[in-house]
Amino acid sequence: MVVAQTAFLGDAVLGLSVVQALQRAFPDADVRYWVRKGNESIVPGPVVVWEKRYDKYRHFLQNLTEIRRFSPDVFVNLQRFFSTGAMTVLSGAKITVGFDKNPWSSFFTYRVPHFIDGRHELERNAELLKALGIHQWERPRVRVEEPEMDGKYVVLAPASVWATKAWAHWPELAKILAEKIKVCVVGAPNEREVCTRVAGDWAVNLAGELSLPQVAGLMKNAVRVFANDSAPLHIAGAVNAPVTAFFCSTVPRFGFGPVSDDSVVLETHGLDCRPCGLHGKKSCPKGHFRCGREIDAPTAAATLPGFS
Repeated sequence: MVVAQTAFLGDAVLGLSVVQALQRAFPDADVRYWVRKGNESIVPGPVVVWEKRYDKYRHFLQNLTEIRRFSPDVFVNLQRFFSTGAMTVLSGAKITVGFDKNPWSSFFTYRVPHFIDGRHELERNAELLKALGIHQWERPRVRVEEPEMDGKYVVLAPASVWATKAWAHWPELAKILAEKIKVCVVGAPNEREVCTRVAGDWAVNLAGELSLPQVAGLMKNAVRVFANDSAPLHIAGAVNAPVTAFFCSTVPRFGFGPVSDDSVVLETHGLDCRPCGLHGKKSCPKGHFRCGREIDAPTAAATLPGFS
């Protein structure tokens, strides 16, 4: 069996719920997860890795060869895009399942309606499993390695691929929280500069120093995680870390809200320009970014239990 989710890291984390459901329903099956390069380290199981940044189509053909050699009985496509649809059809799988919005969906064995109707992405993805007789889903699980970290601490994940998803007051929050508790700032190597500005002289900047499983382990043991509507939020959910989530230009009803048992969503209500897009934008179309500026740092800090 193959499950395809080659989008960004957060999508890959959420897609693990489908992988787990297949493993639980078919314990003797070999289930492989097709992901983009860079996301494979957090997957606790077999993967097929697509290098999309360089020579994308040559690597696609290499993946196709690998998957056809594997000869899957079932191919479940979590995406609505051309390339993964082509892989679904060309994989040679006896049963193919995907969303009806995929341009190749007319060739799938089962076409499942895709709606953005307030359901969480985990629930949307689980609809694909019903075609295979699976009606239960669970919180995704990721590979976890626990780095050494003494004492109590909080984790801040301030960066985002999309500028309008990144809350505006991260440095102020880090400074306020650091008066009460150790603050760890995490991010990818290419987010080091952003994280350095946030960490200042008062927080521990771990951007680029931890693997994805180590980030998951750090979050697992944190008193609280603070994150944008981005991949770190979903990693925190996968380890059920207490979380405060900032939704700026996007909204939870798109289906990407926190799944942790202890979760708080902070957002600015009453803006007629919000949401301005499904995935965020490179800059605020209105130029004011009120959705990210009007949530203040003291309000965010107050979501930490015992903070006053």
